Order: sequence, then C-alpha cells, then structure tokens
Amino acid sequence: MTETLTIWLAGLWLLWLPGVAIHQGLVRLGLRPTPDALHSAAIQIGLGLAVWPILFLWTSTLGMGWHPRIAQITVLGLGAVGLGCLLSPWAAGWRGWLARLRRHSVEILAWGALILLTVNSRLAQIRELVLPNWVDSVHHAMILRIFVDGGHLPATFAPFLPNNNFLYHWGYHANAAWLAWLLGWSDPFQLTSLMLHFGQLLNSLTLIMVYAAARTLFHSRRAGMLAAVLAVLVSWYPAFYVSWGRYTQLSGLLIMAPFMIQLWSLHRTRRMTAGDLLAVILLGGGLVLIHVRVAFFAITLGIVLAGAVVLEERWRSFGRWTLAGLGIVAISGPWLWRLVSSSWIQRFYAPVPVVDPNPLFSDYNAIQWGLVWVPRNHELFTLATGGLSGLLGWGDPSQPVRIGAGIWLGLLVGVSGWMLLRHSAKIAARSCSSRVRDPAGLPQKILESTRRVTDPARAKIRRVALLVGFSANRSQKSRSSQVRDLAGLHETSQRSIRQPAGSRTRLEQIMRESGRNLSRVWGPVLILWAWVGVTAVLLNLEVFGLPSLRISNNNAGVITLFVPLALAGGGLLAWVLGRLAPKAWAFPVTALVAVGIGAWAGPGMGSVVNPVTTLARPPDLPALAWVRENVPEDALFATRPWLWLGDIYAGVDGGYWLPILTDRRSVLPTALYNIGTDQASFDAANEMLAALAAATDLDDPALRARLAAAGVTHLYIGPREGNGFQIDRLRNSPHARLIYEQDGAAVFEFLP
Repeated sequence: MTETLTIWLAGLWLLWLPGVAIHQGLVRLGLRPTPDALHSAAIQIGLGLAVWPILFLWTSTLGMGWHPRIAQITVLGLGAVGLGCLLSPWAAGWRGWLARLRRHSVEILAWGALILLTVNSRLAQIRELVLPNWVDSVHHAMILRIFVDGGHLPATFAPFLPNNNFLYHWGYHANAAWLAWLLGWSDPFQLTSLMLHFGQLLNSLTLIMVYAAARTLFHSRRAGMLAAVLAVLVSWYPAFYVSWGRYTQLSGLLIMAPFMIQLWSLHRTRRMTAGDLLAVILLGGGLVLIHVRVAFFAITLGIVLAGAVVLEERWRSFGRWTLAGLGIVAISGPWLWRLVSSSWIQRFYAPVPVVDPNPLFSDYNAIQWGLVWVPRNHELFTLATGGLSGLLGWGDPSQPVRIGAGIWLGLLVGVSGWMLLRHSAKIAARSCSSRVRDPAGLPQKILESTRRVTDPARAKIRRVALLVGFSANRSQKSRSSQVRDLAGLHETSQRSIRQPAGSRTRLEQIMRESGRNLSRVWGPVLILWAWVGVTAVLLNLEVFGLPSLRISNNNAGVITLFVPLALAGGGLLAWVLGRLAPKAWAFPVTALVAVGIGAWAGPGMGSVVNPVTTLARPPDLPALAWVRENVPEDALFATRPWLWLGDIYAGVDGGYWLPILTDRRSVLPTALYNIGTDQASFDAANEMLAALAAATDLDDPALRARLAAAGVTHLYIGPREGNGFQIDRLRNSPHARLIYEQDGAAVFEFLP
C-alpha cells in the first residue's frame, strides 16, 4: 500500500501541479476561465500530460539528454510553482473558500464517494497481478527502460532491438520516465510496478476528463457527473484496458478531452487570445506524441464540429483552427518529420486496395463483436440511443434490457411532450398578461390611450411623451433600460394593433423556445452519434470501394465507444432527472442517483481483468529474479512463442519478460520487432519463432542445430499453459539440464 500511495501522489505531482502552473500562465495570456474547479483540473491535467513529452522531444532534438537528478529537480520545481498557484487564492481568501465549500457540500460529498469507488475498483483490479498484463505491456516496459536509462529520444530500440528504427508513439512512456526520475527509480522490477500503478491512476483520471467533456457539451454539472460515473464505474472500458496494457491509448483519450474542449472554446470565443491558442497547441502537440490513433479519433470529431461551424456560419473559426493546426505541427515537428520521412512508415501505412495483402491487417479490421457487447454495454447503448438499440435488438439484449429500453424511450418522449405543453402554457400566459401590462411595465389604459389616436405621427408623439413621463417617475432606471422600454412599448402597441390573439406568431414562438430547450440536450447527442458515424465510415472505406486506411481499425474504435456512450447517456439521464425533479432538488437528486449507480456498479469492476491475458504468474517473478542473479550476462534464452497478431509472434508466459527484467538476451523479441526493419530480418526471426512454437522438446536434430547456430544457451518455461517447450518433455532430455524449478517455472541449460 505504501508503494501504491507513493506512485499515486508522485503521479499527481507530475501531471496536475505542473499543469496548474502552465494553466495560470495561459490565463495571464488571456485563456478563458473554466466554469468550475473540476473542469479546471481536467484542463490542468491535460496540460501536464502534454508538457513532459514535448519537453522530452525538444531536448532530444537539441541533442540534450536528461540526467535523473536534473530531471527530478525539474519536476519538483515546476510542481512547486503549481502548488503555489493552487494555494495562493486559498490563503488570500480562505473564508470565502470555506463558505463556497459549505454551499457545495452535497456536490463535494458526492464526488468524494465517486472518487473513492473509482480508486477502490482500480486498485482491486491489479491486486493479483505481479507484472503488467498482456503483450503490449512488455514493449511498453522496454521503451520505458530505454528512456529512463538513456534520457533522450533514441534512433533505435537498442539495446533490445538495435536494428529497428524507433517509430512507435511514445508520449505515455515519456511521462512514465519522468515519474521514474521523480521517484528515483531505475530498477526494471520497480519500473514494472510503476507501470501498473501509474496506469491505474491514469484510468481513474477518466472520471475527471469525462466530467469536463460532458460539462462543456451539455453545459451541465449534472450531466458531467452522470457521464463520469457511467464511463468509469459502469462501462467495462476503459477499466478493461488494464487487461491489455493499453496505457498509450488510455493516455491519448485523457488528453483528447481537454484538447477538444479548448478547440471548441477557440471557436466560441469572440476574441481569440494568445492563451486560447497556446492551450490548443500544447494539448494537440501532446496528443500527437502520445497516440496518433487517438489523434485520428479527434480529427473525426473535429470533422463533425466543423459541420456545426458551417451551420453557424462562423467562418473565422476555420482560420483559428488552421492557425492552431500549424502550431501543433510545429511543436511536434521533429517527431512528425521522423515519421513521414521513414520509408517503413510510408510503405506500412500507405492506403491499400480493398483487399489488404498484409497479413497483419487482413483480419485486423474485422470487428470482434465480443468486444462490442461486453457486460453492461447493452445498458449503455440503450441509454445513449434513447432506447432504440434495445428495442431494435442490437446485440440480442436480454428481456429486461428490452423492457427498460421501452420505458426509457417512453420517458424521453413523455418529457419532451411535457416540455412542449409547458412552454405553450407559458407563452399563452405571457400573451394574456401582455394585455394587462406591457413589457415596459405600463398600465393597459395608457396603451389604450395611444391606440385611440388615429394619426400615426400624433400617436408616436404621444407614446414618446408617455414613455418619457413614465421613465421620469422611475428615475432609478438606466438610460439603456429606458431605451429598451421605449422599444418594447412601441413593439407591443404595434403588435396589439396588427395581430389578433391566437395568431401563428404564438405557435412559432412556442416551437422556437421549445426547440431551443430541446436542442440543448439533443444537439450534443446528435453530435456524438455523428462522431461515431464519421469514424465508422473512415475506418471502413473499403466497403465503399475506396482504399482502406491503416492508421486505426474498427476494434480500436469499439473500445473507445465508451466515450460517446457515456457522454450521450449521461446527458440524457441528467436532462430527464432535471425535468422530473423540482429545480431546487435537481442537483441533490442527480448526485444521489450518480452515487447509487456507482455503489451498484463499482464493486463489479474489480474483476474485469481477463486471466487469459495474464502472461506472468506469481512463480515467474522469483524465477526471473533468479535468472538475473545466477545466469551469465551473455546468455541467450529460447522461450515459448505463439502467433499473436497477423504474422507477429509474442510470448506465452513470463519468459517473454526476460530481456526487459534480467538484461539477458532472448530469441523472442518484443512484438515491435516488425517496426522499422527490413523484410529479410523480419522473416528470419519468424522462421526461428515458428520452429520454437511447434516444438515441445529437443528431440529434433534440425531444431537443436538451429538453436546452437543462433547461440542459444538456456531455456525458460513459465507456469502458464501454452504451446512450445514442456517441462516434463525436457526433464529427462539429454539435451537440457534443469538448473531451476519452482511452482511450475523452470530454467534449463541447453546442451546441443
């Protein structure tokens, strides 16, 4: 628990406090204020996520490397500045802050409960894990080690893959490296523990980011709270990311929220300031460095928002966005240039025909429907689609979900109809009251006296005289208010003469006001589903006979669906609760519902980890530590591979971690061995790995000769079941000598 607390507190110091300092600097440059403290925290954490990769990029570009002690001082110093910015308003007016806390006590208690539920669920998920899960985690740890040991952005993956150019998105790894420097950690086993706990901290921060996105989209704190609880404590994603080690995509989604918020703010503001522009550039640059795939999702959302800009005819926003885009390209330019100038990138990500010849991508874009209909996604789809998904039978929902979908749709239709009737009654009452008193407050008898004058010029003079006399009696009113009264009086008197009661103007007013109120919730919902639609189209261009894009795939979109689902569902649910509850009780009721949902759903989130994706088991950890202490440094291991994705092999068990944790070489590289290398080297590696995957023992002379020619000296077998070498088949082999065995983990010396 001490280690967990240390990593979480250091992670907040790394991400939040420097973001506070940068945010304060941008505010001084004119950045628009945020609506509340949580919204501010989201922007600040986003800036914190962005600044460290950008700093790492530019120091590397200038030929500078970070010494651990200098890096530690830098993080501590910038964090201290942020802490001072955070505490100075409190020190200056702590009485006002205390009064504000008392006023918002219900909200604070609700958020406290939701944060506790979130943190508890995230810690429970990794309680049984000894190393980060699945295939991706191994190469994430490899890059983290390269950064921590080298202090700069390298040209290759040396010493682990010295012949492969470094072309992998790395923003998450830079943040993790800064955290390791802050803590003074460099041991490989420490770094894997840091990855586990830092990843769960990032996962927990989804609560704040989704709140900020919904708060901006629906202009509602209640919508933000409900969307946050749906995303973090109800949705299986992003909690399930820990099963795959999807720390990079998680980091990208975290920074995408404040980036899109600031991009939209750049459109909404009347006057763009340097602070507004720099915030977008910093967040966008960080997003590009953290995850290009998530940047693609941000672009598809930007396409939808551009459509909204066109409808509003606010063309200047395109100029602002273009300027911001140029800034993003400039601030991430050295990395973008490395990518676009790489022949491997040009070949690998070039648009391809409808049938993709690359085995990595041939099945990569096929939707895995099991990922779509994970537990609780039927309920989220039902909420977000207004009940349509359940009624239409998407994903074969259960009977309770179908019934709930019908009730939910009926509730939405009923509330919408009730709003129309309510606005109709209000406008009718307003029309009746206008016959008694005009908007300026003049008695009806005065208006009648003006209407008795038949000559328009005399009537106008009389109206002005009456208005001036009335305004003189109300000397406290401002001059601008008097002008508004004059305009209102003239308009009311003319409308009373020209239009009979019950005219179509009243109906138009009803529809206009009702539509405006309904669009506040349904407009954002339509934007979210348009985002899903545009993304789906661009990910499946081959369906329309166009070359397919390789920058992302359908399943990456599927596991990102929780964002629009939670936002739309939270917005609709908040809207319904706000209409059903009395206005004074709207927020307490919403808070109670949010905490209730979290209390019901939160405990179930602790068991989301898929045991199939757990490569390293508890016996692997002491076995790997034994290898580091007892096996010669020049040893070369053969471990158990399996065909993972397309034509890429990965490890079956904890032996996959050997090079990262023990600094002992292995014939099985990390799954990035296909990146930035030539086809001949890749094919040669695959020939060896295919032979190892098919072998269960060393009886085949050809296999022994291949291993001897490669220089293999040792074999590692972990306790996880899988193909490849089996302990029982090697125990009595004349070509292997058992030198370590404990709880199913074994190390053999290879004897050709």
